[in-house]
Amino acid sequence: MSAADLVHAGGPTREVLFDLAAGRVHAETAVWLEQHVSGCVLCQHLMARITAAREALEPPAETPFARQRHIAEVQHRLQARRADRRWLLFPIASAAFAAITALVFIVTRHAPRTPTTLAPQLGCTILARAGEASLEGGGKLGAGASLAAGQAMTAQVHARVLARWGEATVEVEGGETGARVRWEAGAERRLHLERGRVLIDVNPLPAGATLAVVTDDARVTVHGTRFLVEKGEHGTTVACDRGLVRVASRGASAVDVAAGSRLASGGVEPIASDEATALDRIGRWPSAPERASGTLEVLADVAAAEIVVDGEPVGVAPLSISIAPGTHKLHVSAPGRLPVEQTVEVAADVTTTVRAELRSILEEETTTPRRGAPDLLAQARALVFSGSYERALAVLAQLRRKSAPAPVLARATLLEAQTYRLQRRPEQALALFERVARGSGHEAEQARYLLAQTLARDLSDPKRATAAWQAALKRFPHGMFHEEEIYRLGETQLAAEQTLEGIRTLSHYVKDFPKGSHAEDAHLLVASAERDRLNDCAEAVVHFRAVATAGGRRAPQASIAEARCLRSLGRLPEARTAYLRYLSQAPRGRFADEARAQAQVRRPGVD
Repeated sequence: MSAADLVHAGGPTREVLFDLAAGRVHAETAVWLEQHVSGCVLCQHLMARITAAREALEPPAETPFARQRHIAEVQHRLQARRADRRWLLFPIASAAFAAITALVFIVTRHAPRTPTTLAPQLGCTILARAGEASLEGGGKLGAGASLAAGQAMTAQVHARVLARWGEATVEVEGGETGARVRWEAGAERRLHLERGRVLIDVNPLPAGATLAVVTDDARVTVHGTRFLVEKGEHGTTVACDRGLVRVASRGASAVDVAAGSRLASGGVEPIASDEATALDRIGRWPSAPERASGTLEVLADVAAAEIVVDGEPVGVAPLSISIAPGTHKLHVSAPGRLPVEQTVEVAADVTTTVRAELRSILEEETTTPRRGAPDLLAQARALVFSGSYERALAVLAQLRRKSAPAPVLARATLLEAQTYRLQRRPEQALALFERVARGSGHEAEQARYLLAQTLARDLSDPKRATAAWQAALKRFPHGMFHEEEIYRLGETQLAAEQTLEGIRTLSHYVKDFPKGSHAEDAHLLVASAERDRLNDCAEAVVHFRAVATAGGRRAPQASIAEARCLRSLGRLPEARTAYLRYLSQAPRGRFADEARAQAQVRRPGVD
């Protein structure tokens, strides 16, 4: 399809609008098209021209019973002449048959061959992989790899593979049994699922195109939606999060599964919470497929070690993922092993490989002397890192029975409190933090910080957390947690419905720390509070624009929010600039259609 076929960038083709006027499109597609046309001037103009042309080509209305009268007159004349010319019928028919046969032969022999038109043979591009996965017949399966139509892929237990397939984002999950899928060539975009689970987010397809997921007992077809299909021991399960999915099961009539529903062996029922959560996170890996990106590969000496990138869990080792160039924080952990944390520099169009060696906690214990208070503290810390919380508490209890310096006992108490937090026993942790906070030195400052953090995160008590952050800032006005405490204070003030105080605190933060680690989040929190709570879009625009023009990860989100605020204020030229900025940052983003419509973006060659 060339650019000239489109009415405008991101819009339908002329052929689709002709089919819409003739009533030949799918019902769900027709609803989407009519909504688009109602808000698009270009499409409305073209639809008016199509409608006028159809009306002009309609034949004139006949007088009542005119056709029947003409037919009766012809039949009467034929019957009158039939008796005289009956003997001529056989030779005339023979000659006509011979002439038609010759004509068909000539046309068939000399007419140009018209190739059969099939849907484009769409391959699949891998965006990310976590865990063991392989291609049928061998070959590397990492970020940037391509799968040809007809090629199969196998994902091992707990592995995840994210791919781009035409208009669709596909995530294959190995789960407890592993998964095997195959992309099939042909006139239909078809994915064969032998086992495991696939989650698919597909944009509206071109006219006449469908996407199908086929298992051995079901066929799932869509035109544009977000859904999952799971093939297990007890059959096929289908869940729909958006749009409409049609499921044709063997030996049964087709069933439509609407948004928020699932179809399993028990029939149609509300979608399960874990399925809805899984569908909501499709594509939310820290990847950058829209822009120039690098590839991060993480290998570990422990099978299925858990990997976190920039605070977001991305799966298990081995990992291969497309990621934005720059600095990223990597955390690799596994039960019974000491975790590995490091900062990784990723360059554009380059593969950066990290090999994580996770030392056994048993090795750490045998190589650490067991005499003296500091050695017991190190053993307890290593046990906490490995997830052995009860054993860590036992070592800390042994440490308290020994005569140790006050700073060592304070650190041991902090570690004990953190262990209770990890065990989801925050109330017990609070008492220990309060005890250390009454002391002095770095341990007291850290205890103040952790006390407020526990109230905010673990107990979800923003009012008490606000008082704790204020106490920490008052006690240590120039401490090592000063920047973090100011941001967290503003965050909890907003959570406690102290809107003006929260805006004031966060505005102070972005003024004092314009390049701080929470500068983007602070601007967005202030902008959202100004817009949603104080109904002040003009002030919100200032903070949205600060994030939108900084070029960070939240820039597209801020650009679309800025554009909407400017449009509500009637500042349309500025709104168009913000929409164009969004399209440059995320040309295939979630709000790209809205941005193109509002900015009136047209491709070359489009009227």
